[in-house]
Amino acid sequence: MLTSSRFTRTAFLVATLAAASPALTQPHPGWHTLDDDEGITLYYGVPATDYAPLSFFCAGRGTPLEFIYVPDPRPRPSQQPEEVRLQAGDLIVTILVTGTRLELDDTYLLRGEIPLDDRLADLLTSSGVMQVFLRRNREEFPLDGARSAAQRFIEACQG
Repeated sequence: MLTSSRFTRTAFLVATLAAASPALTQPHPGWHTLDDDEGITLYYGVPATDYAPLSFFCAGRGTPLEFIYVPDPRPRPSQQPEEVRLQAGDLIVTILVTGTRLELDDTYLLRGEIPLDDRLADLLTSSGVMQVFLRRNREEFPLDGARSAAQRFIEACQG
């Protein structure tokens, strides 16, 4: 289960990657990992900015992953849990998420938990494009360069 303090920590971490790793700064988004004494995060974004719309956090080997997604466009908030579908080629992973608004900057994000199984590991290390579906909306995240960051994340998290 996602605890409030762990969620707050992860949301803050994703929003403030600049302070943690300024040496990773690059002009275009990509896949990166960030680890500290609480766990490891795999995220798609730009270090040294607040742009990280997609992330997975792992507190340790064999623990469920915390998934955070900041959809664009921002959907109408839902009072009910809903499904986000990740798809790369014929690999499909579905995550049950709930919406939360961060009061600090009015960001609306979706969060959920998912086990790190072979299907998710295969999706994160595949090539091409990962599509993220929410309701009738779809976003695409290129998987170029994702393999090395994802492999590091998977090695740290698989039970």
